Amino acid sequence: MKTMHLYRSLGVVAVGMMSMLATSCEEDIDNTASRNQSEIELAPSGEYIKLDESKPNETAVTLKWSTAHDFGEDYITTYKYEMQLIGSEATNIKEFDDDGEFFRSYTNEEMQKILVDHFGLTTSTIGEVLFTVTANFEGPRLMVPDIATATLKIKTYGPKQYKADNLYVGGSAVGEDNIKLTLKDEINKIYSYEGALVAGKINFPVDYADELNAIGPETADAPITKGEMTGVISDRAEANSWVIPSAATYRITVNMSKQTVKIVEAGAVVEAEQMFLAGTAVGEEQIEIAQTLENDQLYAWRGELKAGSLYIPLTFEGEQAMAIVPEVVDNHDIEDGQLATFGQALISKVDRQYWTIPADGTYRIVLNKEEKTIAIYSA
Repeated sequence: MKTMHLYRSLGVVAVGMMSMLATSCEEDIDNTASRNQSEIELAPSGEYIKLDESKPNETAVTLKWSTAHDFGEDYITTYKYEMQLIGSEATNIKEFDDDGEFFRSYTNEEMQKILVDHFGLTTSTIGEVLFTVTANFEGPRLMVPDIATATLKIKTYGPKQYKADNLYVGGSAVGEDNIKLTLKDEINKIYSYEGALVAGKINFPVDYADELNAIGPETADAPITKGEMTGVISDRAEANSWVIPSAATYRITVNMSKQTVKIVEAGAVVEAEQMFLAGTAVGEEQIEIAQTLENDQLYAWRGELKAGSLYIPLTFEGEQAMAIVPEVVDNHDIEDGQLATFGQALISKVDRQYWTIPADGTYRIVLNKEEKTIAIYSA
């Protein structure tokens, strides 16, 4: 249908021109020769090459290729050599070889400069490099070029990238086996873990490509703080550690984009984007507690509750793992109208830490996140 439409558009003259062109091509193209498979072969020195910064002048990459089809003295053969970093927007490197050398060689330093300075590949990164040799034939008939390709994985040297294929919690505070962190935010590369640690040292082993790295503090045996701490990535054997002061449940957040680490005892600070009421006093659906307008650390709620259990789940980074509960285990008294200090516990452990609402009725709850206090008022 497309061909018929084209004829109608161009008219009889176009049809005649196309016929002449087809006849010309049949006369000029040697179809028998052009159907032959490419004879040229390209042989690199390896499939994976790790550039060595300590040996800048030592040969790292070599490529050799064989001659193309021999169509006789009536044809001139020209070889075009190209190098391309797959995924890079930089222009390909192109060279023509007319001296019959059929060989390219690069030192560690030369290839590093090509990949980093020309193609924009980051340091300490594996790039896929596509090499292509094309043999074009100029002569009485049009011949299909001979083409040979080879793809090499080449790793640059230099400062490490803040990247991870897998990230773990490791050190004496964890035990013999590392614990894998969960990727919570794929866009910002935020990993998290919540669980028990003992007193000891901690850092974060990283698997990245063929590297075994770790994230640790700038100085050895650094104490943890409640805020975000700068994390330095280095070889695993050289990485420093933070010190966990005592056994407890800790919440850990590693932000690869910001290059920070946060390690806080689960009950030390209240990390919450939202707060809810839950328990048998509430029913099946949780009820959100709103921040007050005058103080963003203050949350308040007033409404109907049933006789039963009450605890306050916290939503942080899209998950509910922790809850606000009575500070003392097995003490369920609401201490009607009295200001009390609250504690935090894993939601999986609220079976022993909750308040008991004594009777159906209207209640008012006021909670101060910063001061870690709560008051529950009955009618």
